[in-house]
Amino acid sequence: MERFLLFSVMLSSRKKFFFIYWTVYLVFISIYMYQSKKEEYKNSEKASAVVIDRIERTGRRSYFYPQFQFTYNDSVYISADKLLWTRGKEIGKKLIVIFPKGYPEAAVIYTFVSYWIVLPTLLLSIMIFFFFFAIIVIVKWKEGSTMFR
Repeated sequence: MERFLLFSVMLSSRKKFFFIYWTVYLVFISIYMYQSKKEEYKNSEKASAVVIDRIERTGRRSYFYPQFQFTYNDSVYISADKLLWTRGKEIGKKLIVIFPKGYPEAAVIYTFVSYWIVLPTLLLSIMIFFFFFAIIVIVKWKEGSTMFR
């Protein structure tokens, strides 16, 4: 029974450590991503758009990308967005597009994921997160800490 209680305390401290480590990581990566896109967001404009067609791209698999139309300064612009999470947009669906001020040719569909989460940064940060976690576990294990056994 005593061994079981010791194991539950070890498991508990391991979970606490991982929870705190994960929380700190999420807070810092969220702040970093927000700060990296904040200035770009301030210097951009949004417009209402509507999906007018779905462009098919063939290769090993077929993909349909939404082609959308919007009006900016009395001109009509047509563009397409080839991001993975915008593929499911149906013809006639209303969207919000975002583009740098005065440059509507660079319009993309505005969604939280596609605009605020930078995938390469996120993947790199996850790799760094687990690298440092592994270093901490190895160092603590070599020191004889029972927390990571």
